[in-house]
Amino acid sequence: MLKQHFYDTRVIAILRGAAGKDLEELAEAICVGGIMFSEVTLNSPDALLSIERLRETFDGKMHIGAGTVTNLKAVREAVAAGAEFIVTPNIDADVIRYCVSKDILITPGALTPTEIEEAMRFGSEFVKVFPVGRLGAGYIKDVLAPYDKAKLIAVGGINAENSEEYRKNGAFGIGVGGSLCKIPEDRDFGKISDYARRLVESFRR
Repeated sequence: MLKQHFYDTRVIAILRGAAGKDLEELAEAICVGGIMFSEVTLNSPDALLSIERLRETFDGKMHIGAGTVTNLKAVREAVAAGAEFIVTPNIDADVIRYCVSKDILITPGALTPTEIEEAMRFGSEFVKVFPVGRLGAGYIKDVLAPYDKAKLIAVGGINAENSEEYRKNGAFGIGVGGSLCKIPEDRDFGKISDYARRLVESFRR
């Protein structure tokens, strides 16, 4: 079910730095906009508590995961708090193998072809290409030439203006942080929902 939902929407919201009411309102707006996956980065304030609360609030409506997970201890803590999926900025064989063995959806971070191949060899179905922003969507196409079976999630500098370009160049999905998960000055969370819809639609065409 979890994996199928990811196939359906292919967009991960990256919730970094927010906590408490701000985080819950952000998550609600993102959910209303049709994004079914949100990761709370572990370098955010009270990250584990936030994961726990969001799981309770959005159970059945949105999947809550943990991001910026860099070691096995962090994986266990995040899962204990309720994280349904794990996103890392790096390749760690122990982390990937543990998640695969426990049937936990994981998207490890890689940049080079060698790192991408490593992630897949350790058992990960999806690989986060990070940071891809300075390289551009064409980099995804270049990597997929030899690794045409890879399911690459583009992260870093993704926004509603360039997300479709990444899809057209072969990205399986995207992770979006700053351009989406920033509270407007007027606190009009409807703007976030509208932005989320644009991102989801860019991967349905």
